[in-house]
Amino acid sequence: MTNSLRNSILVAVDALLKDMDSIAPAKVYRSRMAAFAKDEFPAVVLSPVGDIPSRPNIAKIDWGFIFAVQVGVRAAMDEIPDEICDPILVEVHNAIMASDSLNELLIAREPGRVGWKIDDADMSICWATLQFEVTYRTNLAAIDTA
Repeated sequence: MTNSLRNSILVAVDALLKDMDSIAPAKVYRSRMAAFAKDEFPAVVLSPVGDIPSRPNIAKIDWGFIFAVQVGVRAAMDEIPDEICDPILVEVHNAIMASDSLNELLIAREPGRVGWKIDDADMSICWATLQFEVTYRTNLAAIDTA
């Protein structure tokens, strides 16, 4: 069984993030479903959000695909959580937007919405979500080939 080009994009972004020494000690997860323990921060979570097809010609589909990268940090008592999160966001954004390895899979890429959430139960935990909007093309009859 083959993977879709959508999954190939996520695999490539996941590998890119896991190879980034600059975001250490953050651990990268792909679509993690479990809650995080306090000692698991900082963390980076890559997840698909959705995609919308369009038909540029009779045999191809262009997909507008959105994926999210969530960055979670836990601040010490004298630290500002969103300030701790920011350098990781910068590194993730710059790596994804400049990656040559994604060029072979994508037609285009743009940064999307950035959302912030301070945990109501533990104000020392901050999550920032960066969305990226990418375009890729598949055959009409097979979404695993361009």
